[in-house]
Amino acid sequence: MTYIEELLRYLKGTTLSGVRGDAETVEKFANAYAQRRHAAQVHTHMVMESYFCPKYKKPSGVEGMIRQSIPEDVQLVAQFLAGFSEEALGSFIDPVSQISVAEKTIGTGNLYLWIVNNMPVSMANIAHFSPRHARINAVYTPPNLRKKGFASAMVSELCSILENEHLVPMLYADLKNSVSNQVYKNIGFEEGGKITDIAFE
Repeated sequence: MTYIEELLRYLKGTTLSGVRGDAETVEKFANAYAQRRHAAQVHTHMVMESYFCPKYKKPSGVEGMIRQSIPEDVQLVAQFLAGFSEEALGSFIDPVSQISVAEKTIGTGNLYLWIVNNMPVSMANIAHFSPRHARINAVYTPPNLRKKGFASAMVSELCSILENEHLVPMLYADLKNSVSNQVYKNIGFEEGGKITDIAFE
C-alpha cells in the first residue's frame, strides 16, 4: 500500500476542499482523491513560491512606521482583508463578511499596519509559528497606495521582529504576481521551492 492509499484510507468519509504542497505529491493525491470521490473535480487554484529570509534588508527612504493593530482598526482591516481575498480569488468580497476574521486576527496580536500621517496604508500578519520559523501572510496595500515601498518596509520590520525572536521569516507568494515576488527578493527572501494549491469542486 502506498502512502497516498494509506492517507485516503485514513481520510475515508472526510470531505476536503483542497490540498496544498509539493506539486508532484499533491497532484498524485488529488487525482486519487477525485477518483475515490467520483464527483470531485480537480482544479489547480494557485502555484506559489515558498520563500525564507536568512538575512533581511530594510528599504531606505520609505515614509511611515509600523504599528500593531488594535480593535479600533477592525473596519479598515476588514476592508484590507477583502481586497487581499479579491485579488487572490478574482471575485468581489464584501468587507462586512471579513469583520469576524478581522476581529480574530487582530486579537492574536500578530497583525501589523504601516502608518503614514496617522493613516494605515498597508497590512501584514505573522500567521504561524514553529520552533525555527514564522510565516508571514496577508501582505496587502490598496492599489492607489502602491509603489511607495510600504509593503517592503512593513515586511522588513516583521523580519526584524522575528529575528529578535530567533525565528526565520518565511512566506508564500503567487507566482503569477511578479511584482510581489520581486519585492520579497529585494528584501532578502530566497526561494525555497514551489507549492501547488489544488481545489476540489
